[in-house]
Amino acid sequence: HNSRGDYAKALAYAERALKIEEELGNGTAAAWALASIGLAHEGAGNPGKALEYGERALAAIEKL
Repeated sequence: HNSRGDYAKALAYAERALKIEEELGNGTAAAWALASIGLAHEGAGNPGKALEYGERALAAIEKL
């Protein structure tokens, strides 16, 4: 939904995916979800939140 400009829906899906992947202990998919949340925030014009989630995604990837 990011590519369609529907950032609210993209954010909702990515946040739901993050919760599921964290519950499952799937670090790789959780990192992708964090990156997706960051991209949705970037597209929606929230650079501070985009940076926050980008940094969280990077930290999650570095732990793998």
